[in-house]
Amino acid sequence: ISYSCESIPRFLSVGTLALILMLTLVFSLYRPIKRENKERVGIYLMIVPVIALYSFAATYGMNCVFDHSVPVIFNTRVNGKYFTTGKNSGYYLTVSPWGDHKKPEDIEVGKSQYNNTQLGQIVKINLKKGLVTIPWYYLEE
Repeated sequence: ISYSCESIPRFLSVGTLALILMLTLVFSLYRPIKRENKERVGIYLMIVPVIALYSFAATYGMNCVFDHSVPVIFNTRVNGKYFTTGKNSGYYLTVSPWGDHKKPEDIEVGKSQYNNTQLGQIVKINLKKGLVTIPWYYLEE
């Protein structure tokens, strides 16, 4: 499923909390070793960005993959479709406004869903609460 985060500020706040927890854990475990290591600064410069990426990716993934909340379903019309190629290739459907979304929106979908969806077709958007309370949505196949 291609899914989209409904609230970027909420995602950033929960992801930052996860980052702080991960850094606290790693550095508390690393404390006995760091006194003897002469390359501390280099290690910190390498490990902090990796932990940051992991913390935000894990937050995003856990929020959606392990969310078993009942979705709120919105029916909306497909107004357009396009695909991109190159470094960031993808398939997108442009849908009419729905729920709190007041403007048409491009939603990324898989290739088969893109091919099976016609212009003007009514599609269902599922909005879920999120495991860590970050609302997210996806287009139902």
